[in-house]
Order: sequence, then C-alpha cells, then structure tokens
Amino acid sequence: MILDAVEMDEVFTRSKMIWADEIEVDGNTYSKEIICQRLLPMVTEERRIKLHQVVDERDLGIVTLLEQVHDLGNISAVMRTVEAFGYPRLQLLESGNHKYKPANRVTKGTDKWLDLKRHRDFGPCFKELKDQGLRICISAFEGATSIEKVDWNIDSVVVFGNERDGVTSDMLKSADLKFKIPMYGFAQSFNISVAAAMTMHHIKLNRTQPSISEGQKTSLMANYLLRCFDQPGRLLRNL
Repeated sequence: MILDAVEMDEVFTRSKMIWADEIEVDGNTYSKEIICQRLLPMVTEERRIKLHQVVDERDLGIVTLLEQVHDLGNISAVMRTVEAFGYPRLQLLESGNHKYKPANRVTKGTDKWLDLKRHRDFGPCFKELKDQGLRICISAFEGATSIEKVDWNIDSVVVFGNERDGVTSDMLKSADLKFKIPMYGFAQSFNISVAAAMTMHHIKLNRTQPSISEGQKTSLMANYLLRCFDQPGRLLRNL
C-alpha cells in the first residue's frame, strides 16, 4: 500500500504484535496455542510451510528505531528491508509537531508481518528499550566505529536519524555505541533506506544466533495467522 499520514496511523494501529499468552479476538479470548491449532489447518499447505520458515528465521534481538524520519517513502522502504532480513520489530520516535512528507513508495504489504510501535517522547522510549536489556547503537559519522568492527551478537536497537540532521542530540548523548558504514567516494552520506538495508544485511551475515524463544515463536505464529484471515474471530468461534 502507498503510505500517507492517515494510512501510517492505521498501519501502526493494526501492526502491533500481541505477546501475551492469551489474545482477545472480537471479544473472545484464546490462548496462542489454540489460535495456532485452529487456524493453521485453515491455510494452504504452501502458506503453512512459508509461515513456519519465516517464524523460524525471525530475530527479536534487533530492533530498528527511526528517529524523527519525515519521509514516508523512506519509512516504507525500511519496513520492507527489516522484514525481509527477519527483524520484525520496528519503531518510530516522533516529536509532537512531526510532519510527514508524502511519498509514492509502497510497503508491499510487509507492514502486515511487522511488530510496529510509535513513541512521542525520547525519555520513555529510551527507558523502555534499555529496560529490555538492549544496547543502543546509532548510525553516525564522527567518533563512530566501523560497522565491521561491531559485535552484532549483542541484542541491540539500531537507530537511524532523519534525512537532514541525523539523530537528535539526546540520542547522540545517550547511545551506547556509534557505528558507521565505510564510504569511499565524495558522497557524505547514504540515503536512510540504503543505509538501513546495508546495515541489516551486515548484521544478518554476522549475527550467529537469533534471539527468540519457542514461546515467542508461538506468539508470532498466532499473530500471523490472525492476519491471514479477514474474519479470524468468526473462524475461531465456528471451529
């Protein structure tokens, strides 16, 4: 779908994963195991195989955070990138007067398979991520370590700042690590969507063990199955 500001609101409302053991669907509560037991047989064999393959490759230990990114085309491109590399957790940190720039690039439906979240204030956002034991890594230039020298086996938040100014001063001061992608030409920076793609590809190649438990895999499968049907609540009741 093409994203505008209104559709972005809708995407972030419907694409937040539910990680609890029980999930409410159309007023009724079901365990994630029951959802999987009832809905998996309802999808085609091809889709069932694909769902298992994707869930097995997911990694919840890498979170992508876009801070004050204004271009909806860049946001949708990053959505497609992180989903493709198996990192479904993507978050936005916006200011109160955040203004989006219109764009024609599309998510290709990948928002459906992501766990999306929005933050309005730096403090609560930063605390929440640190409380999860995540290292805060920002894409920067000055005083940054080459991405090739970073140990990506540590669960991390990977932060990309906006198109013009990069990350905010608060994020810059609070980050645990600054990294950069080596450049060899006259250009001073990569487009944010290109930088995200290069970063996620590098992390994928150098991260040896995905961070996801069997229980989290079941939660992911339940969430994905619910998103495979137009009326999952009706199906669950009838089954």
